[in-house]
This record gives sequence, C-alpha cells and structure tokens, in this order.
Amino acid sequence: MIQSVKTVKSMFVTNEKAVARCQAEKRDNNKSSTVFAENLGVRPDSITIKKKLAQKQAMKVLMDTFDSEKKVDQSMDDMSAKMQELKDANVGYHKELEQIRGEKQELMERYGVTEDSTEYPEEYQQQIKELEGRENLYSGYIERNSASIKGISSSLSDMRIERLKSNPMEDAKKQSEEILKAASRDIYGELVNEAKKHIDEKMEEEKEKAEKRAEKKEEEEEKLEDKQEKQTAGTLDSYNNPDSEIKKEIDEILDEWKLIQEDLKGAAVDKNI
Repeated sequence: MIQSVKTVKSMFVTNEKAVARCQAEKRDNNKSSTVFAENLGVRPDSITIKKKLAQKQAMKVLMDTFDSEKKVDQSMDDMSAKMQELKDANVGYHKELEQIRGEKQELMERYGVTEDSTEYPEEYQQQIKELEGRENLYSGYIERNSASIKGISSSLSDMRIERLKSNPMEDAKKQSEEILKAASRDIYGELVNEAKKHIDEKMEEEKEKAEKRAEKKEEEEEKLEDKQEKQTAGTLDSYNNPDSEIKKEIDEILDEWKLIQEDLKGAAVDKNI
C-alpha cells in the first residue's frame, strides 16, 4: 500500500506541475488565444466547467480506490496486530504452564510421590488437583489462541494473494486517465463544432452581404437605365413639342430662310425692270 500512496501523491504532484505549466503557457499566449476564442464564439466557462468536472470524477475514482485500499490495509494491520496479541498471550500461557509443572514437581518431592506411587496423601491430592485445573485452563487458552492465529494467518495469506492478482490503484489510475482523455476529446469536439459553426455563420453572413451588394448594383443599374430612357424621351419630346426651344430655333431658321428667298425674288424683279 505504501507504493500505492506514493503513486497517488506522485500523480497529484505531476498534475499540479502540469497545471502550472499550462497556466504559464496560457499567460504567454493570452492575447492570441483570447482573440481566437472570442472569434470562434467559444464559451470558456463551459469548457472550464467540463474540465473541472472531469478532474473531479478522475480524482474521486482515485480517492475512492485509495480509501478502499486504506481500509483493506487497516484491516490487515488489525488482523496482524490481533495475531501478534494472541501469540504474545500464548507465550505468557506457556510460562504459566512451565511454572505449574515446576510446582507439581516440587509438590511430588515434598510428599514423596513418584510416578509409580499408587497412594497419594489427601492434602497432595487437593493441591495437585488445583494445579491440574490451572494447567488445563491455560492449555485451553493456548489451543483456542492457536486456532485463531491459524485462521488469521490463512486470511492474511489469501488477502496477499488477491493483492498480487490485481492492482486496484493502477486500475484506478488508468480509469481516471481515461476520464480525463474522454473529457479532452469532448472539449476538442466542442471547439471543432464551435469553429465550424462560426465559419458557417461567417460564410452565410458574407453570402448575404454579397447578395445585398448584387441587389443594390442591380437597383442602381435599373435606375441608370431608367434615367437614360427618361433623358432620351425628353429629347424627343423637346423636338416634337411646339413650345420647345429647339422647335422655336428651327422655326426661326425657316422663317429667316423664307425672308431670304423673298428678298432674292424681289431683287430679281428689280433687275428685270
């Protein structure tokens, strides 16, 4: 579990360094990045929220697994401590048994009792019975504790084997990394969609402007043609209009021409006379 703790701490430190480095790079490219984001219409708050949620989920996976592993470690530590406590107790019980055996030997010597004796003094019997009762009691304690020690040892062995079969912290690390990668892909997709949407909007806007310019040009051309038609019609009207200046000038020229012809005729008559 010590290695798992180091792994988590290392990941946290690495993450903090990466965040600091990214923030420094963002400050260096703040102007261009900001302009680009604004031009694309990207929503920084939305992206920041998604990043924080992904980081929170990834951290939760790590911390939940870390807490779970800590509980397993604590359970194993408690079991090991209990097993040691039982072993220490048995050491004390064995000492009690050794002392009882010594008391039994001393009692036999005091009353002259041997292994081959068939009769025992009454007082000896009472004392030896008390010693044997204590001996059975401590022997029972030792037997019970030994069974518990065996069970705990077997459980610890099974737990260690299961630990070797899998690595929960490594699995949690991979899962948290996948969460962050998925969030990055999602954010990248959002940026691409925002950029595409922005480009489409710009193209539509330029298209509308081009159509308006074409409509305006067509209107101007129509006005120009109408003006030219009106000017041509005006010229013809001026010629056909009796009160027009052109008509008057033409009439005046014709009148003068008539006077000249009459003068010429008069001069011819005078000559003949």
